[in-house]
Amino acid sequence: CRKGVAELAELCRGSLLRAALSLSHAKRVAITTGFPCRGLPGETDGPSGLLAIARGLRACDVAVSVVLDRSNPGLVRMMEMALKKFVSDEIPVVVYPPEGDDVSAENLIRAHNFDHIVSIERSGKNREERNLTMAASDITDLLDPIDELFEVAPQLGVTTVCIADGGNELGFGQLKDATAKFVDFG
Repeated sequence: CRKGVAELAELCRGSLLRAALSLSHAKRVAITTGFPCRGLPGETDGPSGLLAIARGLRACDVAVSVVLDRSNPGLVRMMEMALKKFVSDEIPVVVYPPEGDDVSAENLIRAHNFDHIVSIERSGKNREERNLTMAASDITDLLDPIDELFEVAPQLGVTTVCIADGGNELGFGQLKDATAKFVDFG
């Protein structure tokens, strides 16, 4: 078992239940993922998790949109195909930042009337505002600022849920001190 996993899990006790209960009341959910790796395909647990959660939410008649990095057209194409094949052809894929004059996170949330935003295995910034892999490779330049949605959402009354496993994804900011103690470069 990796160093600190039990301690971090204890700090998150009850989080899955709270997230599931909140999502059981959702009407319009945005789901994002994206953890690119320089010179390699990106991580695969995020996209597969996104498909599973999108399918579950759609089965409960929740409107789902997928928000992905404009800078990663390969992931966008792959997710569009996978969503149509395994979930529904009614799920729009929105690239961020969108093109146009008014491209703020707030405007995107308001335009789609999201009540929840979910991140699955998406790279998050560390204390130095950089996105790093577990091997400390800086991938900040490979990501668009989708984390802005999570910064603005609480001010708009939108619930955020982050699913992560390594300490360097969105959501671990809630556990900054423990993450810094147990996760190298976290």
